[in-house]
Amino acid sequence: GGDPVLAGLKHLNRLPDVLATGGPDEQGERLILDAQGRVVCATSSNVFFVVDGEVLTPRLISQGVRGVMAEWVSEQIDVRRCAIAHGMVSLASECFLTNALRGVISVSEIAKQPFSLDTPVANGLRSRLLKSSWA
Repeated sequence: GGDPVLAGLKHLNRLPDVLATGGPDEQGERLILDAQGRVVCATSSNVFFVVDGEVLTPRLISQGVRGVMAEWVSEQIDVRRCAIAHGMVSLASECFLTNALRGVISVSEIAKQPFSLDTPVANGLRSRLLKSSWA
């Protein structure tokens, strides 16, 4: 799924995200996967995983939105954009979302897999964010 022409661009076609939401839940966010089962983003946020000390975020090739907060994160720390198979999620020591309205949000669970709330990368970014012009 997804339109390669629109990948990475902000646009008003949010139907795939609305369909991915599947109704409200406690977290208000769900992962969006592409047709190959790779992570694209969350319903209203960009997603980052820390795996073996490296910060990874999905490449936005066929769908997804390059958010301004995600770009800010990429300016603050080294981030590798790559394909992230859904199975890689279990390898992450930390997961966080970014959104211009909510900043940097640590994720406690994805599909019943808990993540530690000891999140040094996300905590460091939140600290930088509070000291920046974004606050």
